[in-house]
Amino acid sequence: MIGVGISVQSMINSLRNNSRKKGRVKYFERKSSSKSTEPQIDNKLLKRKASPELLEKIRNEVLKDKKKARIKSTLLITVALILTIIIIVYIQINYLELIKKLLSICYSAI
Repeated sequence: MIGVGISVQSMINSLRNNSRKKGRVKYFERKSSSKSTEPQIDNKLLKRKASPELLEKIRNEVLKDKKKARIKSTLLITVALILTIIIIVYIQINYLELIKKLLSICYSAI
């Protein structure tokens, strides 16, 4: 009988949540709170138009920044990979020497 109560409660919660969503308006679907129909631009930089030369300069700077970031990330991954391999080899060498010592001790005891 307990399962029936849980399913009824989940049905009630589902209906309640569905009824709440009807009155909500998404952020971008809201009507503008300002009285003017045109958007207001407060930033003077947005009023300027960029020349093709300026756009090319900005594009080149962005490409240079992306290239630097890619080189840094590649270098970091390479160094991390090399360090990981060195650590694994070091542990393996020391572990193998330890096993050899233990085996020699075991065989000498026999």
